[in-house]
Amino acid sequence: MGERDLNRRYTLVLDAGTSCAKCFVYDDEGRVVGSSRRAWDFVESGEAYSLAREWEPEALWRAFCELIKETVCGSGIARGDIGSVAVTSQRQAMVFLDGEGYTLYAGPNLDLRAFFEGAEIDDAYTDLVYRTTGHLPSFLFVPAKLKWFARHQPEVYERVSKALALGDWLVYRLTGEIANERTLAGEAGLLDIGSGEWCHSLLSELGVMFDTGRLVDAGSVVGRLSSTAAGETMLHEGKPVVAAGADTQCGLLGIGVHERGEVGIVAGWSAPVQMITEAPMYSMDASSWVGRFPVPDRWVAESSAGDLGNAYSWLVNMLCGDATDGFEAMDAAAGRVSAGSEGVQAIMGSARTQYSSPRMRTGGFVFPVPMTLSELGRGNFARAALESAAYGIRANLDALELVGVRTAVTVALGGGMIRSRTLAPIVADVLGREIRMSQSPDASGLGAWLCAESAGGGFTTLDEAADWAKERTSAVEPNPHVSAEYELFYRQWLELAERMDKVSL
Repeated sequence: MGERDLNRRYTLVLDAGTSCAKCFVYDDEGRVVGSSRRAWDFVESGEAYSLAREWEPEALWRAFCELIKETVCGSGIARGDIGSVAVTSQRQAMVFLDGEGYTLYAGPNLDLRAFFEGAEIDDAYTDLVYRTTGHLPSFLFVPAKLKWFARHQPEVYERVSKALALGDWLVYRLTGEIANERTLAGEAGLLDIGSGEWCHSLLSELGVMFDTGRLVDAGSVVGRLSSTAAGETMLHEGKPVVAAGADTQCGLLGIGVHERGEVGIVAGWSAPVQMITEAPMYSMDASSWVGRFPVPDRWVAESSAGDLGNAYSWLVNMLCGDATDGFEAMDAAAGRVSAGSEGVQAIMGSARTQYSSPRMRTGGFVFPVPMTLSELGRGNFARAALESAAYGIRANLDALELVGVRTAVTVALGGGMIRSRTLAPIVADVLGREIRMSQSPDASGLGAWLCAESAGGGFTTLDEAADWAKERTSAVEPNPHVSAEYELFYRQWLELAERMDKVSL
C-alpha cells in the first residue's frame, strides 16, 4: 500500500477522540513508548445558544503541536526517529475551509447547533437520507450544519469551499494536502454509503454544495510532513503522513475485528456495537447506522448503547472524587458484589439507540428501601453501572444480529472502558458467550498504527494487520452458573428500561 521507509523506527499517532486529544509513539512491535493527552478547549458561540461547541482553529492546531512535542520528548527518543505519522479522529467532527485554505469553522461531534435544520431535513427526506448515507438523524451531519450556516451566518456559508473531517484537517495541517478519508466522509453524511463515492445528488437535492475533492482509503499516505509543520511540531520534514480514518472503525482494526459477521465494541466515550458486513445492511425502521469499513468492499452495521463510558466516568468521579485510582477503586468495590448487585439496578444508557428518533431519556439507579434494611455501598452502584453497560451491549447486539440476519461470529471488546477489569467478565456472563478482549484500552491508537504499518509495508494488507491484532486479544469465558442468573436480571433490566423510557423530567 506504499513504499516502506527503511529508516523508520517509530510511528507517531494522533487520536482526536471525543473525550480528549491523544498522542502516542509506537515502536515497530506495536508497543507504546510515549503518550500524552489533553482535554478539549471549546470556545463559546453566542450565535448557537447552548447547543453549540466549536474550537478556535489556530488554538486547536497549536494544542496538537504542543501535544506532539510533549509526547516525543516524554518518550525519550530523538525526534528524527519518528518515521511516520498516522491520524484518526472522532466521527462527525468537521472543519470548513474557504477557497484559500483558511479555516472558517471547526466543530466537534458534540456540536448540536444544527438540531432544527436537521429536523427539517428529516421531515422532508428521511428515507432518501438514510438509504443514501446510512445515517440519521441529520442534525449530526454536514448538510444540516451547512444549512445552519446558510441561515445564521450566510457570510461564512458563502465562503465555504471544502468540508474536512477533523482527522483530514489535521492531515492537511501536517502536509498541506487536502483529501477526504472514506470512513470519515461516510460518518459525516457525505457519501453514497454503498458506492463509497460523494453523494452529489443528495447534496444537490438538499441545496448544500461545496467543492468535493480527492477521496482516499484508510491506510493511505496522503502526503509528507511539510517544512512549516515540521518547524511547528519539531518533527523532521518529509515523513509520510497516513490517514487512518474514523476512530471507531480504526478501533475495530485495533481489536482484530475485520471479517464478515465479527462484532466489535469500542467502548470509550460511547459504546457503539458494530458488525462487519459484506454489503450495506439497513434496518427497516432506520434505527441502525451503515458505515464504511477501512477494508474495501466491507461495511459496518452499527447500533449503540449510548455514552456509557462518559456516564461511568461521571459515576467514578462522583463516588471517588479526584482520586487518581478511581477506576481501580471502583473495580475493587464492584468485584466484592455478586451478580445482580444485591437488587441495585442502573440505567446508564439506552437499551437500543433509535437513530431515527433521538431524544433525551431518563436514567438513574433503583435500589431496595428502606435503607435501614440494607448495607448498600459504592460497590453495589459500581457493579450495577457495569451490568447496565453489559445489558445495553447485549440489547444492541441482539438488534444487530436481526439486521445482519446472522449470529455474531465473534465478539471483541476494547476501548477506554476496559480499564475496568470487571467489565469484560460481566459482558461475557451477560452474553453467555466467549468474548475477546484487547490488551490495550487505546484501540483506536493501535488501529492507526496498524494503518501506518500497512502503508509502510510492515503488513501487506489491513486484513493481515487486523489478524495481528486479533492474535493479541485474550479470551474471556462466561461462567455458566452466573450466565443463568443474568438471564433473569437482564429481563428485569429490559422491563425497567422500558418503564424508565416513559418517565419525563
